[in-house]
Amino acid sequence: MWIIRLLMTGVSRKFVLAHFLYRKPRFCLLLAVMLLASACGANLAGEPEVVATLRPPSQEEIAAATDVALQSGEGEDIGYPLTPPSLLRGAEIFADRCAACHGIEGRGDGPLFESGQLTVQPPDFTDPETAHNQSPQEWFATITNGRIENFMPPWGNELNEADRWAVAMYTYTLAYEPNEMRAGEQLYTLSCAECHGESGRGDGPRASEINRPVNDLTQQSTIVTLSDATIVNLAAEGIGESMPAFGASLGEEGLRTVAQYIRSLALDEPELIRNRVRGQPIVTEEPVAPDATAAPEQTSQAAASGDAQSETITVVGRVVNGTAGSSVPDDLVVTLHQFDADFTDTTLDVMTDADGSFRFDDITLDANTQYVVETTYRERTFLSDIFPGDTFAEAANDLTLTIYELTEDPAVITMTNLITQIDAVGDGLQILQIVEFENSSDRVFTSTTSAGAGRFASVSLQLPPGSVVLGFPGSTESRFVVLEEPAAVIDTFPLVPGEPHGFQVVYFLPYDGGAIIDQALGYRFDGEAQVFVNPSSVELISEQLPHTGTEQGAQVNYERYAAMLTLPAGEVLRYELRGDAGDAATGVVSSSGRVEGGSLLPIVVVLLVGSGLFVGAIVYLRRAGTGETKKGRTTDQLIDALVQQIAELDDEHERGDINHDVYQRRRQQLKSRLAELMGEGEES
Repeated sequence: MWIIRLLMTGVSRKFVLAHFLYRKPRFCLLLAVMLLASACGANLAGEPEVVATLRPPSQEEIAAATDVALQSGEGEDIGYPLTPPSLLRGAEIFADRCAACHGIEGRGDGPLFESGQLTVQPPDFTDPETAHNQSPQEWFATITNGRIENFMPPWGNELNEADRWAVAMYTYTLAYEPNEMRAGEQLYTLSCAECHGESGRGDGPRASEINRPVNDLTQQSTIVTLSDATIVNLAAEGIGESMPAFGASLGEEGLRTVAQYIRSLALDEPELIRNRVRGQPIVTEEPVAPDATAAPEQTSQAAASGDAQSETITVVGRVVNGTAGSSVPDDLVVTLHQFDADFTDTTLDVMTDADGSFRFDDITLDANTQYVVETTYRERTFLSDIFPGDTFAEAANDLTLTIYELTEDPAVITMTNLITQIDAVGDGLQILQIVEFENSSDRVFTSTTSAGAGRFASVSLQLPPGSVVLGFPGSTESRFVVLEEPAAVIDTFPLVPGEPHGFQVVYFLPYDGGAIIDQALGYRFDGEAQVFVNPSSVELISEQLPHTGTEQGAQVNYERYAAMLTLPAGEVLRYELRGDAGDAATGVVSSSGRVEGGSLLPIVVVLLVGSGLFVGAIVYLRRAGTGETKKGRTTDQLIDALVQQIAELDDEHERGDINHDVYQRRRQQLKSRLAELMGEGEES
């Protein structure tokens, strides 16, 4: 009943608790039952029977309960776990959110890195040195805020605090070995338990003999601030007369195992570490067969889980035209793409009915597969939203695939953001630029200007005269057309109304201690223009962009020049650079031509490594690359397209742009499909 008291008081957290009740419907039901029970407790004379008198909660209890509500929902982080972090929950989140980059075992070998889409290798969590000198609090901060310079996104807005602590402690302890945990437990029992207690709560049989309270090793607000290295050092050196030094008796290796065991005392499901088998992660990407020796209830539950993963559904949807006053043509071909964890694409085609509706029957639902529906209209590819397997079943009941009419009018395009990072290196400038656009119309912005291979020019970015393009981080080069004179980059992805659109380009400019940069803006600009310059010996002079301070990068600092600008189409962004570049060794491009994540500013890195966006790019580029219109497509055309894909894959492998194992797997898949089609061709 203290919750009702809280809602009736004037304490500052009452809104938070009301939010908690709203988010916990089962708790509200229990509360309603309690209220009904109390109402029914009156005797026949109408006088309530007093069963017990409960003391009102203290302000500390109210605050603690409200903090639990905060940590499981929205609001500011508390800064430490309120309950022991769940390793099982952490494993589930890791498999779902992190394994694509970090690998299912946390070795830094996820499919996005192995395929070359992620250019900076994630750390190996199974290496004991990776986390040894970091505290869980620092580990948690990385998960919350991201490491954008290394292409790791922030999860602070995606996961609540309790879930972030769960995945933080799961990954933090991935290097712990079961035999080390058992050894640490034995040493702890022999050397530590008599004071700290078997459970680490500071309640051992000799605790009362100590001249100060014995530390509770399960106290979350303290233990997460200590790295394993700090625990080792404290145990090795001791704490005055309160705790003896164990460095000589246990040694470095023994102290490490004790530190790991102490860490496990503050975790939920620590047995998952003790029972870990390398090569068999706690949560896998594949269905786990039920244990034949399990209890009947457990076996049936596991079997039901397996059935759920192989469930088949019907996908129903409709094609609509998002341009006012326009209709959907008859007989559009709609394709359902199903991308597995290796981005292998399985497709099915159907025709739309007269009202634009379509239907796919007997589609296998897989939690590790991503689904997207696509069609081609006016030689342009249109995609639905991209759905992970765990949300597709609900969406599949009423999918919407929107097509649009086309426009070439540049007046509907606005540049909304322009970020430029300049590194003066030797006798040149390495420049990374990020540009963002908006389409204010209800038509797709594109053009009738062919860029070859079924592609059409859309927006362009004019570069300063003399620029030499080096690459396009986060995109394939086949998306762009590069002009040398005048220097420009032309995008071939159309701009869909209401959706963000942008890209990144790296280019080189000669520099001998001074340069005037003129960059013409081909569209109206309404947003922030920012230029970051390294080293500080190079000064930027501009009437448009004042100096605003210094930004800290991963390796070097950058001077920032920025302003909110509103400029008409055709206006020029102009600034002068003066100063000696010196022998600066940093730069955004390595000798191999790859963009170096460690040299990028957090604000500059907007590399889109999300698999959903990657899936969309695959669909669009495949369609554009083959020039298919989805009507009258013959087996011979498919064979030609597959032969071309194999040749392009061979070229990538020869250049060293693709992992060898990934290359072999993809080539075999393409060859198998080619063999099938060639067999069909012979039969027909």
